[in-house]
Amino acid sequence: MDRSLEKHEVVHGYECQFKRMDGTALWVAVNIRRVDGPDESTAYYEGFIDDITERKRAEETLSESREQLRLFVEHAPAPIAMFDGQMRYLAYSKRWLTDYALGEQDLIGRSHYEVFPGNARCITSAGLCASNGCFQDRDPTCPPSLGS
Repeated sequence: MDRSLEKHEVVHGYECQFKRMDGTALWVAVNIRRVDGPDESTAYYEGFIDDITERKRAEETLSESREQLRLFVEHAPAPIAMFDGQMRYLAYSKRWLTDYALGEQDLIGRSHYEVFPGNARCITSAGLCASNGCFQDRDPTCPPSLGS
C-alpha cells in the first residue's frame, strides 16, 4: 500500500483483514490519499476505513452455495442442464455430456442452439420454459434424445 501511495498518491478500496482484540476477523476497505505540504513533500495522509466484514461473509456464503449447486448439477445421475434467458449454458451434468455424446467440451456460456444447431424448435417444445411453469409434452417430430 505504501508504494501505491508513493506512485499514485491515492489508494481506493484496498481490502485487508485484521484481528480484533477478541481474536475475531475484521475485514476493512481502506481509502487513503496523500496530502502534500508547501514544499511538495508528504505532509500527511487522510482517508477512511470501512468495515466490510458482513459483505465478506455474504460473499463467502454465496460462493459456498454456488459451489454446492455446481457440484450437485455436475454429479447428478441424470442428464440435466441449466440455461439463461438466451439458452446459454449456466451449468450441466457430466451425464448430459455423456448421454448427448458431447465429449469433454466446455459448454458454459455457449448457446444450446450452437451445440445442437438442428434442434432449436425441439428443445423449446420439450418444455424448457420452466420459468413460466409450462412443461409440455414432447413434440413427436423431435428426436427422442432431445425432445423428452
